[in-house]
Amino acid sequence: MASVFVVDAELKDSVLEFGAIVDGVNETNDFSQSLQAHFVNESSEISDKDELVKTIYSGVSNEGLSKLSDKEFESAFNLVLYLVLQLDGSKGISNGVLIQTLVDINPVKQASLRDRRSIKSTTILSCFNTIFNVLPANSATRITILEKIFYIANVSQGSIPFKLLSEGLGSNLISWLTSAGASETQIKSLFYQFVALDQQYSLETLGLIKNFTQIYTVSETEAEQIALFALKSETMDVSSLFNNNLTSTLKNSSSSELCQLFLSYAKGQVIKHVPELLELYAEHIKSKSRVLNLVKFFADNEASKSKFTYSEIPDVVDHLDFEILLINAIKAGVIEGKLNQVEQTFYLTKVNRFIIAKEDNTQNWEAVKKTLYNWKNALININQVVNEARENIVQQN
Repeated sequence: MASVFVVDAELKDSVLEFGAIVDGVNETNDFSQSLQAHFVNESSEISDKDELVKTIYSGVSNEGLSKLSDKEFESAFNLVLYLVLQLDGSKGISNGVLIQTLVDINPVKQASLRDRRSIKSTTILSCFNTIFNVLPANSATRITILEKIFYIANVSQGSIPFKLLSEGLGSNLISWLTSAGASETQIKSLFYQFVALDQQYSLETLGLIKNFTQIYTVSETEAEQIALFALKSETMDVSSLFNNNLTSTLKNSSSSELCQLFLSYAKGQVIKHVPELLELYAEHIKSKSRVLNLVKFFADNEASKSKFTYSEIPDVVDHLDFEILLINAIKAGVIEGKLNQVEQTFYLTKVNRFIIAKEDNTQNWEAVKKTLYNWKNALININQVVNEARENIVQQN
């Protein structure tokens, strides 16, 4: 949605208002006088528009704005943005003065929650958002704005919630970059910068990765970033990520320990060792892999049976170990069924299957066909069953 400025004053009054803001901070009237000098004989006629713009820029970049409170800063910056657009058009943004001012003012150390005065990164982000929205969709400066937004989010030390970014950017990022004329290299770079900001490794971002890699090829470095993200995520089954582009890269990256680990994990193999850069997540990844290994066992044997005894389950320590694995699998939504602790049996009703591109999925597809065939047979006499049920209800009443 485009930003709209509502200004109840002539341009000259707005210029002098900005002068008063800067002079109020510096406790002088020098800046207001320098602005007034650009108007002819106290009128509203501008003597030299370019020189007036330069003077406004000097007020922006002389640290005057950085001395404002958080509440005062955004309204003052929006006033400057309005003046620049009126006097210099979008060219006044593309020259980078306002953009760099925001980057410079962004706090290195984040203010405490009790600090109501210091300018916050969320306010800087809001200003960038306003600039982005006033620019036309085909403006290349929009690419720069997105780069700066990701930079601010990255250095903000977690003060900007990823959800605040993803709600607006997630589904629009690629189309915005394409409209702005970004190259494929720029699009890929910014997309993976965006992904790296999600320190919760959310299911929603995994979905964005899936959609993105269906369109764009994946380098080994990008595949490793995806692997790190997916392995750290709480999401158990990430086989939906494995489209042709990602799977091809993973298989061709035989020298990458991380890529091969990710491939093994997605196939339901038990992970017993992780690279050093995943050491903090070692137990998490090993635990997830054991759940997926259990899912794979059920998927491989579902065609022949639906009732399993505890003693049939491979790679479990004891009945308690199996029950914990099973509960985690059910909570993750990768299997469904009924557990009988007395008889130590599990009745399987549904299990996820790992469909991975460029793999032999014959067994999985046969199972899907069998399920669909059973559904078809169950629907053959559905009308008769409904009519009989209706008649029984009528008779009972």
